[in-house]
Amino acid sequence: MEDPTAYCDSPVGWIRITGNHLGIKAITFLDEKPEILANPPECLQPAVNQLHEYFAGNRRAFDLKIVSAGTEFQEKVWNELRKIPFGVTISYTELAGKLGWACLEALQDLSGRNRYLLLQKSAASVTPAFET
Repeated sequence: MEDPTAYCDSPVGWIRITGNHLGIKAITFLDEKPEILANPPECLQPAVNQLHEYFAGNRRAFDLKIVSAGTEFQEKVWNELRKIPFGVTISYTELAGKLGWACLEALQDLSGRNRYLLLQKSAASVTPAFET
């Protein structure tokens, strides 16, 4: 059985939220408006509400349960991404330094596959710029 899904219109396009009563499993940006729009399932309504608050400028952090299913390495990286304060940008080099790894390509790839990117980083970001 597929997990419940909700959609949220935002200034950056449509967002699909997937999850269940245990928490959010994925948030993805869509290229176009979904064909079927229904009222969000009760378990996903808090996510929709918080995303609307965020894009309205009334929220800087999310208070949602996340159901993540990553490897130990992925979980460490995602946990470090959650620590980046609102509005702060760090480089992949800086992120690698915080984690104790010099494997920048793996970090860049992992960050790009993060299914909770919006929730974890809010308005913070990681750039591919390398420090010299």
